[in-house]
Parts: sequence; C-alpha cells; structure tokens
Amino acid sequence: MVCTINDFCAVNRKVEVMKLVSVIVPIYNVEKYLDRCIQSILNQTYKNFELILVDDGSPDRCPEICDEYAKHDARIIVIHKENGGVSSARNEGIKIAKGDYIWFVDSDDYIEENALEILKSHIDKTTADLYVFEHGFNEYYEVINMDNLLCDHYFKYHFGFEPWNKVYKREIIAENSLFFDCEEKVGEDLLFNVNFYKKMKNCLFIDEKLYNYVVRENSAMTTKDNKRYEKQMCLFLKISNLIKADISEENLAVLFIMHIVSGLNQSFNGFNLLRFRKIIKEYKAKAKFNAKVFKKAINKFLYNENASFLGKIKIYILFLGIY
Repeated sequence: MVCTINDFCAVNRKVEVMKLVSVIVPIYNVEKYLDRCIQSILNQTYKNFELILVDDGSPDRCPEICDEYAKHDARIIVIHKENGGVSSARNEGIKIAKGDYIWFVDSDDYIEENALEILKSHIDKTTADLYVFEHGFNEYYEVINMDNLLCDHYFKYHFGFEPWNKVYKREIIAENSLFFDCEEKVGEDLLFNVNFYKKMKNCLFIDEKLYNYVVRENSAMTTKDNKRYEKQMCLFLKISNLIKADISEENLAVLFIMHIVSGLNQSFNGFNLLRFRKIIKEYKAKAKFNAKVFKKAINKFLYNENASFLGKIKIYILFLGIY
C-alpha cells in the first residue's frame, strides 16, 4: 500500500525522542581511508549515536587507529577479532549494538555531516522499520506481502542489494536473530536484506544524499571473480528456499533472472555464451521452474523499464532460441 509521506505524518505525530543510532563499521586493510570514514561519523551534527568499529584482524595500522579514536570519544566501541570476513565483522557489531536503529557503513566510505540529523528528522515524523535513501523519490510504503513488495519496489531497483543505503530497526534484527551469512562471500548483503524484508511491516524511501560510496581498486566490487557467477546462482537457491512459499513462481523466476544479470556484471572478463548457458540451465533445473512461467518471467524482465538496457540485451542473447 502506497501513500505520501505527508499523508502518513498527519496521523503519526509524536513527541520527539532522542533516538540512538548504532553505526557499525567493519574494518580490514583500509588504513588509507579509515580516518576519513571515522571523522565523517564523529563530526555528525546529531550526536546521539554509538560507533562500533570492528577490526577484522586487519594487518595494517587500522587496529591502532581504532584504539586511538576510542581513547578520546566514549561513544566509540572497538572490537578486535580474527579475520573472518565482512559478514562476521558486521555480526559482531550486531551482537553488542544498543541503538534503536542500525546503520552499516563501509570503512572506505564516508557519510554526510548532517546524515544522522536528516535521518532523525524522518524518524520523528514517520516511524518505519527500514529507511532507504538515495533512490530519487520520497514514499512511505506498507508491506502487504512479498509479492507486492517485489513488484512495487524490488523489481524497480528501488532497494538496491547493498546495506549501506539502509538504516534498519534493531528490534526486528534482534527479535528474529537476523545475521549475515558467513558462508556466503558474494551477495551476503542481499540475503540479509531479504530476511529483513520478510519481517518488516513498512519502510520509508528518502530522496536525500547521506552516503558517499568510494570505488577503489582491489575492492570486492571491482575485483573480477571467475567463480562469481556460480556463487550468485548458489546464493539464489538460498534466497529461493527462503521466500518461495511467499511469492509466485513467476516473480521467483524474475528474481532468478536479476541474479543472472548481476552475476554477468561481475564475473568473467569475457562474455562466454556457451558456459553461461550451461550454468543457467543447471540452476534453472534445480529451481524447478515451469517452462511457460519462466518464459513469462523473461518477458516481464525485458519489458521492465527500470532494468538496464545492457542487462536486457544480455538476457535476450542468453535465452535466444532456448526458451
């Protein structure tokens, strides 16, 4: 169900409360970027937050930098742990977070000085389980079911796969024991988000810039991985098992196609048509899609005005003459 923010606010006024925000920063080998990230959080115009710095066994000076900051600001909590990956680092932060809301900030990125103040102003006006920002529109959305959620927003790429453009209600995470899957090295963000989407009752989309995403060499998002495509397909099977009882087969197939596109974008350096087709057939069979339903899903993706033109071309070529 969709309504404007103003409509909702008119019936949702409440006394202003100083909400505590837990900002969780997983840290590994980012000595060059860490000061800027931490400073951007400490310099916030809204001061009621806790900053959880999780040193994931970083081999550089990051552990010392974290400890030095903690000496001078009581809002900072530092966790030192053996290297286990970004998911395990975020999970350690979740375990000790005390805030009303949780924001995951990557240690090579930084946030706007008034980001938390802007967020707090929206929380005061509109209570929501999830706040999503930087997608070009303002809207309060009540979740009726997962099918509606997918069609109304997910298939239109309004959520994004990442966690950094979202602020989560901690109560939902805690009550449902939601954690990042440490077994997954590709798409673990999406798996966590889908778990959260299943539990949330509403969300608020905010058309304001709060976050600065830094593209750097050798990061997880810029490194090509020849096994990434298979990893994306394995991830899809986990997501499928999680939500297939809650959505139509056609929408599940569209989700599968979106994973194909995502895997193509960060997999091989070349477009190996025969290899991709073989992998797709294998995982399509595992998902047990009906042929007619799958064909409808392909058409639904190809006519999706929010999907990229390049993604549509790749899907068209991959399935040309097959289904």
